[in-house]
Amino acid sequence: MQQRNYANFWGEMQIWSRVRRGLASMRTAGAWLGSQTRLVSLVLGALIVGGLVFAAVRPAVMSASEVNVLANGDFEAGFQSSAGCGTVGRQWDCFTNGGAANYGFYDDEWDLVVADGKHSQLIEINTHGFDAPDADRYAGIAQTVKVRPNAAYTFRMRGMVRTTNLEGDPWRYRVEVGWVKGPH
Repeated sequence: MQQRNYANFWGEMQIWSRVRRGLASMRTAGAWLGSQTRLVSLVLGALIVGGLVFAAVRPAVMSASEVNVLANGDFEAGFQSSAGCGTVGRQWDCFTNGGAANYGFYDDEWDLVVADGKHSQLIEINTHGFDAPDADRYAGIAQTVKVRPNAAYTFRMRGMVRTTNLEGDPWRYRVEVGWVKGPH
């Protein structure tokens, strides 16, 4: 979407108005300016009008890092039911490594975990009720996105690890983020 910077546009218009007034006062200052003033006025006018036309029609230039390549990256576009997972953000896929654990994916609207808007993705691994739960369980969401080759991107996310069990290994709860280079 192209955006015009109206502050600069009006600033340029004010400059043109001052130039015209200045040239008009120069014309009345003496007859010796005569044709030279008109030539200068025409040249300046053409340059300013050309600059205004260029500013109005040029496309907005954005670097790759200014474009959000994730679809529904803030989860505000809604959620959908996903077999084997639960409720997952639209445009996202879910995964788990199975085993003796219950997995849940939910639309979380708790203010403390929502980064922007009103929604976030909650991923739960629950071993309550299992006599011998499997170790090293994981669950997550993924999305395939297209990016420009050799372009720089900035990845930002907010997350929280929540638990009711504070005993044991402090490293057993963790968040991992990764990416894989795909085919062109």
